[in-house]
Amino acid sequence: MNTTKRTMIWKRGLCAALTLLMLLLSACGAKSDAPATTAAPVTTEAPVSTTAPETVPATEAPATEPVKTEPPATEAPTAEPTEPQPTEPTEFVPDPNWPTGSCGDDLTWYFDAKSGRLTIVGSGDMVESDQNHSEDFGVTSPWQEYREQIKTISLPEGLTSIGNFAFYDCMALTSVTIPANVTFIGEEAFGHCKQLTQVTLQCGAVDVRWDVAFRTCVRLKEFVVPTDNPAYSSVDGVLFDRAQTKLIYYPFAKTTRVYQIPDGVTKIGEAAFLDQDNMTGVIIPDSVTEIGDNAFAGCGKLKDVTIGSGVTRIGEDAFLSCDLSEVTIPETVREIGAHAFGYALYSKYISKSDFVIRGAAGTAAEDYAKQNSFTFVAE
Repeated sequence: MNTTKRTMIWKRGLCAALTLLMLLLSACGAKSDAPATTAAPVTTEAPVSTTAPETVPATEAPATEPVKTEPPATEAPTAEPTEPQPTEPTEFVPDPNWPTGSCGDDLTWYFDAKSGRLTIVGSGDMVESDQNHSEDFGVTSPWQEYREQIKTISLPEGLTSIGNFAFYDCMALTSVTIPANVTFIGEEAFGHCKQLTQVTLQCGAVDVRWDVAFRTCVRLKEFVVPTDNPAYSSVDGVLFDRAQTKLIYYPFAKTTRVYQIPDGVTKIGEAAFLDQDNMTGVIIPDSVTEIGDNAFAGCGKLKDVTIGSGVTRIGEDAFLSCDLSEVTIPETVREIGAHAFGYALYSKYISKSDFVIRGAAGTAAEDYAKQNSFTFVAE
């Protein structure tokens, strides 16, 4: 009995031991599986990816930076092509189908109707004035047939004169450059060029009446003069001599209402402001000693004039047909030309009966007032 109990107890104990052993073995199996999964991260090539940054230090970015400094070296060659450019304008090859003809002993003209460009080649004087008048005067210029189509003009460096009425009535012409060797510009050479806005002067001293050569150029706004020009200069488009002591010509289409003549100017040239239609006032500084003939004639809107104390001469017709009702004349003035003040011209001179002259008693101002029956007010 006791032996049987012991046997049973022993078997139960053995079973319990085996069960415990099985549990232990299964537990060990589970643990061995878990490390296997963690081993995968160990084998992850994350460290390999970290080696990639190690190649970053080897970035050749610095090596490419010197390449960026190379473009400046290429800038020098780009400037080289500009050197031969001055020779380009001398290369002119006319189309055999273009209209052409002679306009001087050694001058030939060509007209490109497609571009509207009139080109003159050669050297010397343009044809005489009696062969260069406009159609209105009974004689035609060589290119008169094409004058309304001419948009640009190319004049040769060897040109020495521009004849009377040469480009009269070239209604589409907007600008022109006068070459360096021109010494004469004829009567109304650019007259009635109503689209002409700019004139560039490369020439030196020229025999010309500016107001006549550019008569009725109603859109002319400026003269352009290179700084190395030996005879002329320009300030705000107004033409002066090189020293800027003489105001030569004030473009017709300038829109300044009250113009202050620059200090240092000593003479206002003949017809310098002739027929200027925008100006309502002018201030003449003390540096000016002479106001030329017809200087402000035809300035129909000019109402106010200040004459500086340095003026000694006021030319004939100086302020003819202006809108002045009175003027103060300094006592320094010694000479006043005929019809200088107080007159308009309509086929004949007509005086303004109510015109007033102010100035010092016993001076040229009082004499002029008495001679022309104007009211004189002593100041």
